[in-house]
Order: sequence, then structure tokens, then C-alpha cells
Amino acid sequence: MAVSVSTEREFLPGSPTEVFEHLGLRRATNYAVYDVSLDGQRFILPERVGVEETQTAEQTIRVVLSA
Repeated sequence: MAVSVSTEREFLPGSPTEVFEHLGLRRATNYAVYDVSLDGQRFILPERVGVEETQTAEQTIRVVLSA
């Protein structure tokens, strides 16, 4: 979610809007299941790959680098 804010005279938050949807963000946990790059331009999220929802996933890490 993203919220615009105004700090002219006082702190006034706007209405939240969804930035993107990802199934991994729906899990109820006590810790973040994502991370944000230092420049705030990218996110890293877990992604299930190569399995159907009813199958057991193997422990796989896939790293994608982009310029």
C-alpha cells in the first residue's frame, strides 16, 4: 500500500492505494516476507515456482538480476 502525505501545516495522510498484489504478502506472519532495495525502487518477494498449488514445493532459490 502507498499513502500520500502532506506536511505543509500539519501531517495529513491521504487515502491508501494498492501498489501491487502478491500472494506471498497475504500470509499472516510476525515478520516481513519482503524487502525493499536501498533506493526504494525495487522489492524482493518470495515466489513459488515449478509446482502446482496442491504439490509440495522443493526448497529453491531463484535470483533474477536486472540492470
